[in-house]
This record gives sequence, C-alpha cells and structure tokens, in this order.
Amino acid sequence: MFTRSRAQGALDSSEEGDEEWDRLTTHQLTVHADRFPALARAVTEGAFIPTDDAPLAFGLACVLDGIHGLVERADCA
Repeated sequence: MFTRSRAQGALDSSEEGDEEWDRLTTHQLTVHADRFPALARAVTEGAFIPTDDAPLAFGLACVLDGIHGLVERADCA
C-alpha cells in the first residue's frame, strides 16, 4: 500500500505540492517531537533523505529494513 501510494504521489507530484507536504510534515513532527523523540532525531539527522534519484527504491528499502527488524525481534523472543 505504501509503495502504491508513493508511486501515485510521484505521478501526481509537483514542486508546490512537495513543498506543502514538507511544510506540513515538518510542522507535525515539530509539534509532536516529544512524543516521538527517536523519529524526530532520525529526521533531523537526515535518515529519510533519499540518497539517489530513485524514491521508490528508497521507500522500499525503508519498508524492508522495518520488516527485517521485526523478524530479528521475533527471533529473539
């Protein structure tokens, strides 16, 4: 679902829309940083900035990293 949403977003994106998305998500993260300190720190450190011109590949890598973490935790339990 995330990948499909991301793909649709890439098709529908515009510079103005991207700037609005960045503004809104930055605002929300700033307002709620105390609730999500690890996320706020990761964003501040640039953890979610794509390093290449393939945003779908970047998003997929993030999803797969999350699944990998879940599997590792399940193996430890």
